[in-house]
Amino acid sequence: MKIELVDTYNRGIAYQEMIMLKSWDYCDLSRYILLQTQYVSPNLVSSAVANTFWFPSTEVAIGDTIIIYTKSGKAYSNLTDPNNRVFYFFWNLNKTILNSKKDCITLQEVNDWVTSHYIP
Repeated sequence: MKIELVDTYNRGIAYQEMIMLKSWDYCDLSRYILLQTQYVSPNLVSSAVANTFWFPSTEVAIGDTIIIYTKSGKAYSNLTDPNNRVFYFFWNLNKTILNSKKDCITLQEVNDWVTSHYIP
């Protein structure tokens, strides 16, 4: 993957809970999804997903940082130096999601998908 899940921070703390990612190559974030699930054992996560965050189409470069807050807000980015940006996204949830030691975030790369037919 071109994106690394660095860590989660401020777990269970309202308005501060966040996930940090790092870009190791040029890519479009719309190819990535975050899933909230739980550990079943130290090396196994549940397939039951409580919340999903699918990134909007956003081009990132090598060394860029991506921060996702679980709180509400509007996405933006800042230039941190001439070569790197920090992108801020908001899951827009009305509660924290990392409240127990078993709660975890999974990052998945999605290279292809099919959508059901639109019904007007």
